[in-house]
Order: sequence, then C-alpha cells, then structure tokens
Amino acid sequence: AWNSLGVEGGGEVGGQAFNRIACYQRALALDPQFANAWNTLGKAGGGEVGGQALSEIACFQRALALDPQFAIAWYSLGVAGGGEVGGQTLRSVDCFEFALALDPQDANAWNSLGVEGGGEDGGWAFNRIAIACFQRALALDPQSAQAWHNLGKAGGGKVGGQTFSEIDCFLCALNRDPQYGSAWNSLGGAGGGEVGGHAVSRIDCFQRTLALDPQNARAWNSLGVEGGGEDGGRAFNRIACFQRALALDPQFTHGWNNLGKAGGGKVGGQAFSRTACYQHALALDPQHANAWYNLGGEGGGEVAGRSYSRKKCYRRANEIDPSLNPPPRCCIYLMRCFLSQRRR
Repeated sequence: AWNSLGVEGGGEVGGQAFNRIACYQRALALDPQFANAWNTLGKAGGGEVGGQALSEIACFQRALALDPQFAIAWYSLGVAGGGEVGGQTLRSVDCFEFALALDPQDANAWNSLGVEGGGEDGGWAFNRIAIACFQRALALDPQSAQAWHNLGKAGGGKVGGQTFSEIDCFLCALNRDPQYGSAWNSLGGAGGGEVGGHAVSRIDCFQRTLALDPQNARAWNSLGVEGGGEDGGRAFNRIACFQRALALDPQFTHGWNNLGKAGGGKVGGQAFSRTACYQHALALDPQHANAWYNLGGEGGGEVAGRSYSRKKCYRRANEIDPSLNPPPRCCIYLMRCFLSQRRR
C-alpha cells in the first residue's frame, strides 16, 4: 500500500503528508525484500533506507539482487547507464537486452535498445539494427512519440506496411506530443513542415523548441544558423544565439565554429576573435573539418601547441572531408587583401 501510494505521487496518512520517496522508504522499512519498491525508489532518484543513502543505480541493483527476472528493473538500470549485477558489469545495452529477453513486448525497452544500437558523431548515425528496434517499438506502441522521433533521426522507415520519411516521423511524434521540444528541433533541422494544419518554418520550429526548453543549446545554435529569431518576446541576432548556445554548453564544437563564422564575440565575459573561435572548436574536436577550413581562411594559427599555415589548415580539412577543397588562388589573393585591410 505504501508503494502504491508513492506511485500515485504520495499523500496524507494519519494527518501527516508523505511524498513519493517517503512512501517508498516506508514500504522498504516494512519489507526490505520488496523488489518493486526498490525499483520505484530508484526511479524517484534514490534515497535513504535503514540509515544508508542509496543512489538510483544502487536501488535498481537491490531490486535485481532480489529478483533477477524483474524485467522493469533491468530496463530502469539500463536507462540509468548500467551497473554491476551478480558480480558482472553490464552496459545499458546489456540491460535492455535482458529486459527484452524477459518481456519481448516492452516497447520502451525496444526504443531504448535502438538508441544504444546506433552511435553519435556530431549527429546520430544509426545502423539497421537500431531502426529495426524503433520499428518494433512502434509495432507494439504506435503512440510512442519518442520512438517516432528516434525513427526520424535514424532516417525513417516502414511502420505498419507504410513508409515514413524522417519528416513524417517527426510530424507523427509532434501529433502525439505537441510539447516534445526535441522533436520540434529535429523538424526544424529537416526543414520544417505542417503541424496541426499549420505550416511551420525552420525558424518557427527552433523558436518552438526554445519556448519549451530555453536551455537547449542545439536549438540556440540552429536559430543562429538561420540568422537569429525571437525567444520570450526578445529578439536575438545570430551572434547572440551562438553566445547563448555556448553559455549553456561551452563544449559545443559547432557553436564555436559558427560563432567564428559570424565574426566572433564574448563568451563567459571573454572576447574571442574568429581565429580564437576556430581554435577553440579544434581544441574540442581536432577532426572538425569545417573549423580547419575556416581557420585556413583566417590565415592559419596554432592548434594543440603546433602552428599551422593557411595551406596546412586547408590540407587538414581536405584529409578529414575530401569535399572541402582549398579555394582557388584568386580567392586566396582576395582573402589576403581583405585580411591585411582588416588588420590596419
């Protein structure tokens, strides 16, 4: 009963108010072998039981030590990043596989396994197994906005015999959950579309994302790429957008590169020139081809303690991305003239 009261968000007992964590703690004080209460306490972020503070992962581990066949606890441990169970260290993907071996109808576990089945390298690069996982999740739960969103990020695919493009998937996600900020951001990246009978542009999508989640650094960066926009009734130009993105995430490589392309600016009270922005981007990601190319456009500079000429920067960019060829000689001459004028 205490665990059930916690699942409902807590309540009043004997004139005393109990929040959900207090309910789970009371349930475990009465029955320390109650695996379900350990799982729910973990999902609430953990807490103190028997005078010992336990993290969310520790709670899921307790639940699985009591009941190794507890599929939901395996899923919960996977979402938390995995951990040690029975002396064996398990990754998130291992936990989701265990959950699905016990309950093949768990749509959430299929969706999460799909996320683990791909990789991220400046964007999501999903493999076929991941797409199959999202498709399985949607076959079990066609109303899962998260699974639709993830299938869209994977490039789309067939669901129920019908082919859905990436934009179709994002629209399906938003039709199910209009407050899904990440789906708005993804729709903007894909060029926008029609939601609820209204056409929304790329800028509209990024502004919707920020209205729902003002701390979304990627959306600020995307809004800057579009030239800026409005958030909370206040106008932001492109530089201000990149600065906001970097204030939220100073490790955001694309934000540094874009701030450089916009002419540089202040971040954290410190002024950064174009060159300094590209150098910052390359310090974070030495494989950022565009940052190398842009640094070459500024005449080169120092990266990781080593000096690179204009030509070496262009060569480095081309090695990483063969589509980035050095500009023609006439362009280089004009660039040199522009730089010399700017430095006077």
